[in-house]
Amino acid sequence: MKNAALMIFVLVLSCMISAKASTFTVNSRALDGSNTPHFVTYTASCLGMYEFDVSGTYQYTLSTSTYWADAGWATLDSWATITPKVDGTPRQDTPIDPALPTPAGILMLWFSDGSENFHEWGEYSSSHTYSTHRTLTAGQQLTFWISDWYPYSATDYQRSYGPQCYADNSGFLTVSVAVEAVPEPSSFVALGALVVPLLARSRCRKH
Repeated sequence: MKNAALMIFVLVLSCMISAKASTFTVNSRALDGSNTPHFVTYTASCLGMYEFDVSGTYQYTLSTSTYWADAGWATLDSWATITPKVDGTPRQDTPIDPALPTPAGILMLWFSDGSENFHEWGEYSSSHTYSTHRTLTAGQQLTFWISDWYPYSATDYQRSYGPQCYADNSGFLTVSVAVEAVPEPSSFVALGALVVPLLARSRCRKH
């Protein structure tokens, strides 16, 4: 049983190592150049607490060189000041419609687990680096994209993007992934207690 538990521990440890080396980019527009978001899906390799570190900036209006955004904030003057609104459009902590309680999230990095969307990255960071944590199971997926749309409607709001504002974007955000925590060692022993009898039965059938 100890050997089985050790084997399971080694497998989880190798999962952690591979996940720590995982890095991907989310472009500010579709890779084919179309006026649509760039969706990137990350698949968890094992059960654990995952840390997602996001860094970088991108231009959201090429015709105006001072318009920049990062994962959670935007500026109209090359980061001299930070604005909660872009061209008068609410982009953080301001519902577009009182009937819709979630903030607008314009010019923010979104991610979804398939049933719920997230875009909260905390206070502004001058290093343009932000982190969030999620507990994921093996095979669970998160899809990332940058929201940039204007004007908005209730339908666009619920989708978090619209068809108008991606073509004039340039740049990308980088997401680094690490497994920060795994199940307690006691769970390895418990799982080993289940694995060993199964292995024993398999050997008996062969003989």
